[in-house]
Amino acid sequence: MIDGVLQVLVGGLLALGGAFVGPFFQRRHERWIADREDRAVLRNKAEELFDELDSFVLKSQGASIAALARMQDSGVEAKPVPDLGRVRAIAAIYFPTSLTMIDAYEATNLEALRSIAEQTEEALKAGEKGLATLRGMPMKMAIEHQQAAASFVAELRKHLSENVPTLQLEKI
Repeated sequence: MIDGVLQVLVGGLLALGGAFVGPFFQRRHERWIADREDRAVLRNKAEELFDELDSFVLKSQGASIAALARMQDSGVEAKPVPDLGRVRAIAAIYFPTSLTMIDAYEATNLEALRSIAEQTEEALKAGEKGLATLRGMPMKMAIEHQQAAASFVAELRKHLSENVPTLQLEKI
């Protein structure tokens, strides 16, 4: 009889202990799943941002090559310098610490455009003597843009590689 009562008491205590401890482990497991899903979203957005950066580099190179080709053949279609709208949007939402790099790149571009505008104005004022300067402007613009773009993309890729959560497979 005492054995039966003892078994019931032990069983009851274990059931009560499980009722108190169970929700703690359930919340912990749910938090782990949510964290894992958040890391997966960040990795996916980082991959999307890397793809956008690759596209930016290709379009940037295409615009530079077209600018240089137009120096030889005016029939070559001019290509616009690519926009950073999508890169900025993804970065602003998922990687806000990288916005300073995007701002710095855009500031560098603006500075280069102002410099080119000033040089163009001076060349136009110089008349015949300024023609050589004007002819060389596409090459100067292309080189400056490519240097700034290459530096920006390398810096942003490095930043993302260091800040995007890894798979953490070694902790499984």
